[in-house]
Amino acid sequence: MTATKRNFDFLGLLDGLFSGKKPTTEEFVTAAFQAYRSFGMSDAAIRDIEVALPDMEGQGQPVTFSIGEIGLADMSSDKIGEIRVSDMKAPSLPNGGSFSLGRAHLGNIEFAPYGPMTDLIPTLIKEAGKSKPDPMRIARVFTPRSISYGLENLHVVAPDEGEITIGKAEQAFSTTVAPIPTNISTKTENASIPVDGLDNPQAIAFLKSLGLTNVTWSDETRLHWDENTLELTLEKLMIDVQGIGRAEATMKFANVPKALFEDPQTQAQIALVSSAFVGAEISFADAGVTTKAVQKMAQDAGVPEEAFAQALVAQAEAALRPVNDPAFTKTVTDAVADFLGDPGTLRVVLAPVKPVPVAQIVGSMVTPQVLPGLLNVQVTSSH
Repeated sequence: MTATKRNFDFLGLLDGLFSGKKPTTEEFVTAAFQAYRSFGMSDAAIRDIEVALPDMEGQGQPVTFSIGEIGLADMSSDKIGEIRVSDMKAPSLPNGGSFSLGRAHLGNIEFAPYGPMTDLIPTLIKEAGKSKPDPMRIARVFTPRSISYGLENLHVVAPDEGEITIGKAEQAFSTTVAPIPTNISTKTENASIPVDGLDNPQAIAFLKSLGLTNVTWSDETRLHWDENTLELTLEKLMIDVQGIGRAEATMKFANVPKALFEDPQTQAQIALVSSAFVGAEISFADAGVTTKAVQKMAQDAGVPEEAFAQALVAQAEAALRPVNDPAFTKTVTDAVADFLGDPGTLRVVLAPVKPVPVAQIVGSMVTPQVLPGLLNVQVTSSH
């Protein structure tokens, strides 16, 4: 542990308390902050914990669980490096349940600078009860600048629900312009839940019709805003579901103003006017769902599969009628027909020759016929 002398008269405050002097709210709050800021811890851990709970279900044996380690590392007034829990096990829960977790962590927490807090705290105290505080103003000052958390090797057996597993899941957020994150990274690997554990009966019925008893997926998201270039980039948005397919998207905007992250409530319209769309790509790689879905829907409709696929192509053609662009419509319907006939990868690319103002795109929704050329939309099917 470490102790750091802060610029606050703790002894004077204690002396006043012992003599019956009541500190002001500002003094009390400041003292609490400064007391916290005075101590740090480089490492602490408790290991090999075992707990036995009494037999609450009348099964003749207590419920036991164990924890390999609970730890804390690199904690100070500026940050918390990591809070971790590892090797949690509860092998015999009531009604045949069980739980195990390889590791869970919370960390990379970078606290907001203390200086602006000292300027805002007296104002908040004076205004308390007199006016409604500005939540964005408070968030800009107090929001941590980064945080991450995650877990590994989670395995849960829930009675009447089945097994739930997660190989690895992690999320990280950071910002250069509080309070909105300017960097987001999330990732899940090999997560699985029983189809019967879903809340949507229609989804359950559909997935079972595809022969799935579990939904097993991986996903990833990476988003970044660059303060120097003002570029907002969705580097990756992906979800891959076994037996269904892999959907992926990327997207990029230019001239996204800093004010959007500082105050999104009032600056969203300004950002809409100033920002520009650079490009995007969206794709879906089939893993069996298309053929099975067409078969199932054709069977339900009582028509041959080929006729049902042709009907889907006709629906796509009808949806594009407002665009009034025969060449573009043919490109799209050809790609859809090819994908339905031999499912592989369906890809949509938006690659304008130069960045297009977002406001212009929004305005073009009234006249959709200009959008394919404006955004240079390309739709393809590949195998």
